[in-house]
Amino acid sequence: MLVGKRLAKRSIVGSRVCAPGKDGYLHPGVIRATKTDSPTPGEATTTPVGFTGYSVVLDTGEVVELTEEKLIGCGFRGMGGLKLAPGQRVFLTHHGREVAGSVTEHHAENLSVIVQLLDRDQATGKPVIVQRRLEDLRLLESRKSARLVDHQDRDFAKLADPSPQESRKRGVSHNIDVPKKDRKTSEEFDMDECMAAMILTSLSCSPILIRQTNK
Repeated sequence: MLVGKRLAKRSIVGSRVCAPGKDGYLHPGVIRATKTDSPTPGEATTTPVGFTGYSVVLDTGEVVELTEEKLIGCGFRGMGGLKLAPGQRVFLTHHGREVAGSVTEHHAENLSVIVQLLDRDQATGKPVIVQRRLEDLRLLESRKSARLVDHQDRDFAKLADPSPQESRKRGVSHNIDVPKKDRKTSEEFDMDECMAAMILTSLSCSPILIRQTNK
């Protein structure tokens, strides 16, 4: 059982989380180590039994020692209840792809956040300002952002409606080649004509004429 607990603790090391830095902003980082404090028997302490602390290396290079409730990420707390300061870097989905932005205002009363995107409008060159709910924002860049970009760049309408050139390449000819038969010789053609004339003549004769001829 002790081995299982140690493996569980080691699995947390290396996890990607967000933690507050000395500048007051939340920064991405990696858990470097964990520490569990157990009180000595008979020792008076205010530290909870099984208290766990985390050592996190932020992407800025800063190392912070934090408790579990201050970490944000998978397996820890989410975005709910956070108050994002102006200038906080966030990630969001805009027009089908993930983009980064900076918080300008956070209205905690209605859970809406005003974000200025880092990418400017290509047509006007002006900054793009969007409003999102707090739950729609992320502090960590999504691992599937590349797939979001690929989904945006791929035009499924073109796949459903091929261009005229592609349709011509893949089109099936409406003309069916029928193998040509050998032409009949002139003698065979004359013989067929004679046979047809004799048959028509015999059919055109009435029964009365035939009886008279026989008499």
